[in-house]
Amino acid sequence: MRVVQLLATLIAAGTLAGSAAEFAVDGIKYSVDDYTHATVTGLADADMDRIFIPYIVNHSDNGVEHMFFVTRIAADAFAGTGIRAVVFSPPPYSGAASQGALVIEDGAFNTPSLMVVNTFRPHLPEVEGDPFNEATYAEGTLGFGINLTEDQIDEYKSTEPWSRFNKTQVTAVTAPETDNYAGPVEIFTTSGIKVFSGDPQAAALPKGIYIIRRGPTASVSAL
Repeated sequence: MRVVQLLATLIAAGTLAGSAAEFAVDGIKYSVDDYTHATVTGLADADMDRIFIPYIVNHSDNGVEHMFFVTRIAADAFAGTGIRAVVFSPPPYSGAASQGALVIEDGAFNTPSLMVVNTFRPHLPEVEGDPFNEATYAEGTLGFGINLTEDQIDEYKSTEPWSRFNKTQVTAVTAPETDNYAGPVEIFTTSGIKVFSGDPQAAALPKGIYIIRRGPTASVSAL
């Protein structure tokens, strides 16, 4: 992996570790106050109803691209929003987990509209307090990515608060959707890295499993 030269840029921009920098990527707001890790702080696009929590987020500042590991979701980050589904993306390469486990703070997803929680993370996120709404546990579905082993799925099912979900399933992989959506699409790897944006007919990608976003909706598809 490329070593990110962040220190000099932050100093040049007048943003040091004592003063958090904020930015938005793909409709999600982030805050960083060190040179490696990012915290999810909320929605940048209030109309989004499906969101992706990437393992790594890239941010360009003054022509220099920086890479941060997403290791925390702030308390009440999505509380009261209209999100209906969230995807926790998997590590993009072996050893990425050594950068720190994901921590989800109290009330981060406290909204009754959230009905689908899909996790591709093989390592159980740490939880502070209770991140989800009671309606999510009672009526929503916890989906496990096809990359998870049976032991990893069992760990989720036996650990609070994930064990409180009444419904669980292994995330299905569908064929690309054929609908009436005529606009451009965004295609992501299951690690949350955007690999294409534009007319889906022009996408030339290796065969594999991708997350395809069409406007405010998304699906996990095999291309």
